[in-house]
Amino acid sequence: MGLFVWSREERDTDIPDLPNYGDVSSAEKDFDSCGNTQKIIKQGDASIYPAAWAAANYTPPGIPETNGKWCLPAAGIGSAINNNAENISNINLSLSKVGGESLLSTGGDRFWTSSENTYLAVWTFSDSRRDLQAAYKSYLVNEYDVRPVIEF
Repeated sequence: MGLFVWSREERDTDIPDLPNYGDVSSAEKDFDSCGNTQKIIKQGDASIYPAAWAAANYTPPGIPETNGKWCLPAAGIGSAINNNAENISNINLSLSKVGGESLLSTGGDRFWTSSENTYLAVWTFSDSRRDLQAAYKSYLVNEYDVRPVIEF
């Protein structure tokens, strides 16, 4: 979809209703993509939380009925997608049928999740390493990929 900053907060911010997952095994159990995204966008507007707002406002070309149904993936969703070759293959096959870009075509870029690690960090996923990694506050202003997911 594109590159976005997760947060432009100038201070350490813990989104009050968003759970913190301090280790990979607990983060991989977070599948509440749309619930997390809603908590983030309630915390601040698109100028403060661009990645979550971009995911929430995503509408793929030719599929307007999905408007408002997309979310920033939770860490568990990102892990389920990237850690399973069969999942990646099935998703890429579906994406190719609708003219979408392959999941692993970005060459090792990170993408954002909607899961917090601590008040200082959020979880990201890397195509090259295919594992969850914490991105600390100083990195939240970096532009990483946003790959919206839809609940159905």
